[in-house]
Amino acid sequence: MVTGNAKNGELGLARALFNEMPERNVVSWNAMIAGYSQNNQPKEALELFHSMLEAAAFVPMENTLGCVDYGQWIYQTFVRMRYKKECPLFC
Repeated sequence: MVTGNAKNGELGLARALFNEMPERNVVSWNAMIAGYSQNNQPKEALELFHSMLEAAAFVPMENTLGCVDYGQWIYQTFVRMRYKKECPLFC
């Protein structure tokens, strides 16, 4: 139900169901993280990912991490821009 609601953009309902779960597994965490990510809420996705690592001590699955290569490219681009003082954000 978490997955279905998240895919339909019903993130409030998905999160309520997620929060009410007596036990969460890596699949339920992934469903909620993916829901935030796919509905253009990256901050919430990252916050929940950190919560998963801290509170649940789950090891992320490949689909939890998404495209790690792309993330690394974004980070390296940010570092290069900051180094060159061309970065308009966070510099």
